[in-house]
Amino acid sequence: MKGYRDVARNPEGRCIPGLVMPRWDATFFFANTEIFRERMLQTVREAATKPA
Repeated sequence: MKGYRDVARNPEGRCIPGLVMPRWDATFFFANTEIFRERMLQTVREAATKPA
């Protein structure tokens, strides 16, 4: 399967060490920037392989 997929939903997918691609399913605008920032930082902190 081509493209980027959620490995939790598609366990046959492979992870690329050092690459973190969080998915944001909301409209991005000024009122949710702090939530976005915190989620991105949390995703990086919890990454199995730290981003380069």
